[in-house]
Amino acid sequence: MLDALGKTTPAEIVRETGLDKGQLSRTIRDMTERGLLEAVPNTDDMRGQVIDFSERGRALFQKVRPLIYDRQDRLLSVMSEEERKTFIRVLDLLEDEMNRIDAEEN
Repeated sequence: MLDALGKTTPAEIVRETGLDKGQLSRTIRDMTERGLLEAVPNTDDMRGQVIDFSERGRALFQKVRPLIYDRQDRLLSVMSEEERKTFIRVLDLLEDEMNRIDAEEN
């Protein structure tokens, strides 16, 4: 997610992924303690923070990224092109509904 968004806030990651806020907070804290992320105060909202890869975290991500993409390709290889398109459409529908539900709850 950080690779796609660049520096971002935990709130944005939650919006984009639907991850649990508490779990994400613990993960960010753990990765920061391990030197993989850097967290700085958000100048737009001093109550929050902006996170990004540290140099060490970015280097690790660059190292494992090919493995991630290879695994993704392998998983999708069991589907035809038409099945993949259908799969993506269904995921998009579910994401749209999740966003509507979130908007109603907030």
